[in-house]
Amino acid sequence: MAERGHDVRVVAHPRSALEERCQRDGVEVLPLPMRGWRAHVSTLPLVRALRKRPADILHCHGARDHQLAALAARWAGVPHLIRTKHNHTTLRSGPFSRFLYERCARVITVSDYAREQLRRDGVAGAHVQTVRDAAAVSRFAPRPRDADLARKLGLPEGAPVVGHVSRLSPRKGIEQILRAARILLDRSPEPSPWFLLLGGDAGRWQPLARQLGIADRVVWGGFHEDVPAVLSLIDIFVYPSHQEALGMAVLEAMAMQISVVATDVGGLREAVASDTGVLVPPGDPSALADAVAGLLRDPERRARLGRAARERVTLHFSDRALVEQTLAIYEEVLKGTS
Repeated sequence: MAERGHDVRVVAHPRSALEERCQRDGVEVLPLPMRGWRAHVSTLPLVRALRKRPADILHCHGARDHQLAALAARWAGVPHLIRTKHNHTTLRSGPFSRFLYERCARVITVSDYAREQLRRDGVAGAHVQTVRDAAAVSRFAPRPRDADLARKLGLPEGAPVVGHVSRLSPRKGIEQILRAARILLDRSPEPSPWFLLLGGDAGRWQPLARQLGIADRVVWGGFHEDVPAVLSLIDIFVYPSHQEALGMAVLEAMAMQISVVATDVGGLREAVASDTGVLVPPGDPSALADAVAGLLRDPERRARLGRAARERVTLHFSDRALVEQTLAIYEEVLKGTS
């Protein structure tokens, strides 16, 4: 949006990844605490900043900063408040949450599934719109395998890699991935796959990998700044989440032309079409293993699904589309149109 000529300022938690990214990319950033009780201390500094340089729209993206933004917008005289809800979780504070959402000129959800969840929670109406999450299609694009990174991680050359990227929390289906890995390795496919899991909290799952006897075939990648480099090592991306608003990691894998196996839940149904990937029931490692085995046996199908996935993301889930749709909402709000 800054490249389009708009005056963009970002309020971010101090020393956060977002603050560092804004500083690196030359986007003006105001560091303010937005976690726990310290969030309320940030209200007056934000009000002063907004009075010094008035804003037309204040756009918030989380529950805590929504409370902060609602107060600051009212006291500083910002005419329009917009909230993007990035998850599908039920509103926990009931009437208070609904009040905050109703104060918004627009509420944006990242999928139709998340929008329907808001409706069930009592937030409905024309001011609730879907703008789907997006992948940066120029950054997440097909690229050669990063051989140096593969060697660093201990992945042998020529072996197929089944991969996953997330916070490695239980709801992402990490247990199902490990149990599916055991099923696949028991079948002794040739060539035998390796499993790459990227993200934090690996220590939570390593005991299960050892218990299943697959620890020597699972690589825990930890956190990596260059996610596309890691994705370049993956032949099949698995995402057996128990519930998902949409699935940003899935979109990024699809943008890189990687075949995807995901669960048939929530917003993942909107991300993965039948001709761009495979959907399996949640909580079913056997079904996950079957789907992965089918793709391992059929490299031509993997390639076909990958190409279709890249095309789908480029057409419907690109960062360019997200910017255009969000700007259209801003313009409607500023013009006072419905």
